Amino acid sequence: MVELPLVSPLERAVFLRAQPYFEGLESGVIAALAGHTREHRARAGAPLHVGARPLERVSFIVEGRVRMVLDDETLFEIDAPGGVGLAHRLARRARLPTAVAVTDCLTLQIDFNALVQILEDRVALVLQFARIFSRLILDSERKIDAPARAAVQPSSRPPRPESLDLVHRLAWARRSPIFQDANLSVLGELMRNAEEVRLDKEEPLWRRDAPASAIALLVHGTLRVGDGSRSRVVHPGSLLGIPEVFAERPRNEDAVAETPSVLMRLDRSPILDAMEDHFELSLDLLSAFATRYLASWAPRALPDGPPLDFEVL
Repeated sequence: MVELPLVSPLERAVFLRAQPYFEGLESGVIAALAGHTREHRARAGAPLHVGARPLERVSFIVEGRVRMVLDDETLFEIDAPGGVGLAHRLARRARLPTAVAVTDCLTLQIDFNALVQILEDRVALVLQFARIFSRLILDSERKIDAPARAAVQPSSRPPRPESLDLVHRLAWARRSPIFQDANLSVLGELMRNAEEVRLDKEEPLWRRDAPASAIALLVHGTLRVGDGSRSRVVHPGSLLGIPEVFAERPRNEDAVAETPSVLMRLDRSPILDAMEDHFELSLDLLSAFATRYLASWAPRALPDGPPLDFEVL
C-alpha cells in the first residue's frame, strides 16, 4: 500500500513560495522544486539532521523553530520560514551542525543533488540564491565588525606602467578563492572583458550609494573602504563589490585609493553570461557567498576560519 502525502503538490508550492529563498520566483521554478520535495515532521527535541552524518537533504521550515548546534553550543536558531543546511552544504568545506527541532516542526525537504540539478537547469534559481545570500551578507556585516582580510601584502613599488596582459590578469584572478578553481577558458573569457582601472592616491573607485554595476579585483596598491563611521584597508588579491552587484543594491561603502592602485573592473553582464554558460562558475560563486555568510554568523562552522583573502564588500 502506498502512503499518500499529507501535503499536496499545490500546498508544497504555496509553502515554498513563502520561503525567503524562493520569494518572487516564477511558477515554473517553484513547481520544479515542489516536485522534488517531501514533507517531514519532527517533534520538539528531535533532530532534523545529526552533524556527524553527511547532509543529504536541505530542509525548509514551514512551521516551527530549529536550533543549529555545533560542539554542544548553539550557533543560531531559525524560525519558519527559513532554510536549514543550505548555506553549510553550499559552502562545501563547512562543518555540518546538528539541527534540532525547538518546537514541533513541519519542513519540506529536498535532496541536495536534486537541488543542484534544478540549479543547473534554472539560472533564475542561481541568481535568486546569489541575491538572497548577498543581502544577508550586507545586512549582517552592518551589524558586526567584520574582520580585516588581506590576500597579499602591499608593495611599496609604484604600479607597473604597462597594461596588464592576459597572463597577468589570469594570475591575479587565480588568487581569489572564487576563481582559483575556475576553468581557465572561463576565467580567460572574464578577464578579456575586464577593464583596467588606475587610481591616484585619494581617488575613489566608487562612492557609497552609487549604483552597483561591476566588481573590481585589486591588483596593486591599497584601498580604504568604509561608510564614514568605520573603515578598513584592503590589499591586492581582494575582490570588491560582489554582494551589492548580486543583491541589486547601491554601494554599501566608499572605496578610495590609499596609495596609487591598479584594479581590474568587470561589469555584471559578462559575469551573468559566464554563469549561465558555465554552471561550475555559478556553484563557485554560491559557495563563496555561503562561506562569507557563515563567516559572519557562524564562523565556528568554518574549520580554518574564513579565507584571509576573501574580501567581499
